[in-house]
Amino acid sequence: MHQRPLDAYTHQDLPFEKIVEVAQPVRSMNHNVLFQTMLSLDNTPSSGRLILPGLHLSPAPAPIQTTQFDLSLTLMDSHDALSGLLEYSTDLFDHGTIERLIGHLQTVLSGMITDDEQYVSQIPLLTPSQRQHIRTKFNNTAVDFPRDLLIHQLFEQQAAAHP
Repeated sequence: MHQRPLDAYTHQDLPFEKIVEVAQPVRSMNHNVLFQTMLSLDNTPSSGRLILPGLHLSPAPAPIQTTQFDLSLTLMDSHDALSGLLEYSTDLFDHGTIERLIGHLQTVLSGMITDDEQYVSQIPLLTPSQRQHIRTKFNNTAVDFPRDLLIHQLFEQQAAAHP
């Protein structure tokens, strides 16, 4: 289980072009050759300001007009906080979907810091209210079925009605 990530680390300096050459993926102008989503962590120390004799420079945010990937999350690690930038293709995702995705990420991160000894499978993805909504609203599927037919007969009826 741990060997695959270790193998990946030993080959992390392999040029991207070599990976594409070996993988020989089907090329498309609609999406990136090897992957469509990206997660990156920027944990390089930075003071945020560059000071040169006679000049004072600081980063200025630039508006993002396009994205290279369908979904890209960049996390920046500062001394006492983790901030992020989420870029997404508006052709694929609407704002509400991205808001829910961010909410799920916040729920997962909160679950992780609640108990750092728990298994990954036990970390919640949904908030309690979302779980309740799924259990009650989406699961409200009670239907009366004829009691005189077997399940395969009901299936056959449905198939005959909607071939």
